[in-house]
Amino acid sequence: LFLDNYLVGEATNITREVHHPVRSEHNPMLDDQIIWWLQHVMMFDESPRFRMWYNPGVNFHKWNKDDETDRIRFVTAYAVSEDGVNWKRPDLGIYQTPKYPYGNITLQYGMMHGLFYEPWEEDPEKRFKAVVCVEGRRFEGKKILPEFTVDEGYYLHWSPDGIHWKGDLDHMVIPSQARSVLFPIPGMGDTSRFWWDPVREKYMVDAKTTLYNPIKRSRSLMESDDLVHWSRGRPILFTTAENIQVYGHAVTFYQGMYIGFRWHSYTDYFGQE
Repeated sequence: LFLDNYLVGEATNITREVHHPVRSEHNPMLDDQIIWWLQHVMMFDESPRFRMWYNPGVNFHKWNKDDETDRIRFVTAYAVSEDGVNWKRPDLGIYQTPKYPYGNITLQYGMMHGLFYEPWEEDPEKRFKAVVCVEGRRFEGKKILPEFTVDEGYYLHWSPDGIHWKGDLDHMVIPSQARSVLFPIPGMGDTSRFWWDPVREKYMVDAKTTLYNPIKRSRSLMESDDLVHWSRGRPILFTTAENIQVYGHAVTFYQGMYIGFRWHSYTDYFGQE
């Protein structure tokens, strides 16, 4: 894959052509009624070779059998494939919710914004690590109340197999973004993405940060040595156009360069916020 001519010494009688992607005839790969967020797909040498973690469209739901007013937001579901095309939902038998008919829930809450597989980890119970956005709220009937039962933010989780997870919901590693107009903003929003930087040799997060009055979404970069202690965000992407906001940004490192896929929100199309 050549993104530019940096490594090309000489070229004759050749034309660069970027082909448009074509939607596969095998779609949809999963027939869930809705997938809110495809969080991660990983490839492994052993079976199942392809593994997917995703949010299947479950919002606030009951999770505390001793407290009917306590609702947790989202679930994380799990799917597997041998070829990356034909996918199955394994019946894990771990969690179940009336809002989702399948038994492939691997984590009964949260959005898994960061997922890392580290087979060299000395503790076999922590070969998989995840940074999960969690929010628990108090409800009165169908009405959401201001009280948090789990403070909204990002929590570190770990697992031996990517299926059975443990986490400490008493210790947040990154808070949800504060309603502040000043940089550096303490915390981040819901389209933040975590990744490993082989150059810096650090965990990184491309964080969604938001200015208010009026709302203006942007991106900041944060880094960590251990997924627990994080630097304050450094602004990296911002638009001055009144009708365009940087809603998301996915980054990967490839062949000595950083590649970003930016996601814009057009407020004049969806309505002013």
